[in-house]
Amino acid sequence: MCDTMGGVFGKYAIFGKNSDRDTAEPQVVEWYPRRNDNPETVKCTYIEIEQVKRTHGILISRPVWLWGAEMGLNDCGVVIGNEALFTNHNSTAEALTGMDLLRLALERSASAKEALDTIIQLLERYGQGGNCGYKSEMYYDNAFLIMDRNEIYVLETCGKNWTFKKQNRASISNCISIEDDGDGYSSEVINFKRTYTDEETTKLFGGDRRFQCTQNCIKDACSVSDFFAALRTHADGFELSSRDGSGESVCMHGGEKTGSQTTSSMVVELADEITVWLTGGALPCISLYKPLILAGDFAEKHCEYEALTDQSFWTKHNAFINGVKEKSLSDDYYRDRDSLEEKWRLEVAEKKMECADTDFFEACVKEEEKFMEKWA
Repeated sequence: MCDTMGGVFGKYAIFGKNSDRDTAEPQVVEWYPRRNDNPETVKCTYIEIEQVKRTHGILISRPVWLWGAEMGLNDCGVVIGNEALFTNHNSTAEALTGMDLLRLALERSASAKEALDTIIQLLERYGQGGNCGYKSEMYYDNAFLIMDRNEIYVLETCGKNWTFKKQNRASISNCISIEDDGDGYSSEVINFKRTYTDEETTKLFGGDRRFQCTQNCIKDACSVSDFFAALRTHADGFELSSRDGSGESVCMHGGEKTGSQTTSSMVVELADEITVWLTGGALPCISLYKPLILAGDFAEKHCEYEALTDQSFWTKHNAFINGVKEKSLSDDYYRDRDSLEEKWRLEVAEKKMECADTDFFEACVKEEEKFMEKWA
């Protein structure tokens, strides 16, 4: 389960996504540099496909056992998030996963429109499929929110069938949203939602409820803090007890009602500089969004692979989350959280960067460690 949203606001744009996965599944944030000398093929999660010679530098959030990514951006400012869609044509055959398609599009595309076209071409050639569950089997089709500074495309798929819609503000959850109002279709114009939705499974996982929630959030959201608040939304109120799991919450807590949990969250601000805000771990309502500033030609400043948050980072963060989520957290906890994030936002605004600043990100991580020590 997941929720993704984005908005284009004149001279800047903002993207946000909660990645909802198995509660015990680590997710890492990694930088892969631009390459001009790729081999002829690339091994994705399940299948090997033809590779392009040149690929863009990408920053991705990736479940550790998969090749593909839940969300990410590239050095051209293209950002993508994907969602599981439960359709009446889900295939168990191994092909490209939705996360593979996301990563491949980031590697190969210089704009949102090019990323849209890339996913469609790969989908039609190789198809989509394969188990995407960590502890148990899960098969699904995919939706994608694809954006850059100028435009957003929502792409929804069923097998090799697809439709897309261009928007200025958009959100996607685990439900098909495009009916017969799309801007393009794989064949004739149809009511895509009515034709391909598996209504029982979609309802079971709360996709429609969360879609309505994110649609309401995106109407007025226009700042990073608005996106933080949207991704921290719960079904029964903003400060829902963290003990209460619900498949209808944007900030999803694992529990008796759902085996999924928000295991990582990302907000990307596309302005003169790109700032990526990362929890690097579970439950954004409890976690802190830490800023990574990407400025100038940051692809040239990172010439080697780099893990910004590795599996040990996620595990440590998760241990803290597991320790505090059973508590009734006081208002002071949330005031401390908000105060630290506001401090970082002011520091980001004051910085005039000429290149990427991983040192600042690491300094924020150290401040987060002190925060966790205080509240553990």
